[in-house]
Amino acid sequence: MIVDDYNVALRSQFNNTKALLLHAQSNASLERWKESLRNYTVLNKEIPEDISIANSLAQVHLIFKNYQAARSL
Repeated sequence: MIVDDYNVALRSQFNNTKALLLHAQSNASLERWKESLRNYTVLNKEIPEDISIANSLAQVHLIFKNYQAARSL
């Protein structure tokens, strides 16, 4: 699975922002909201001037929040 490839890349090069971004996007497409949120949070701290990362972080945060609310019903 492609997410596993990104996991390997991130273990060997933790500060590889491209791999981390692709990992975040892959996790989001697989609806792994918590993992995607974690990835985007790290990216946002490392590259705070990147508006697309900030927007993706906000979007995933909202989806994750709604997901948690739906699960608690």
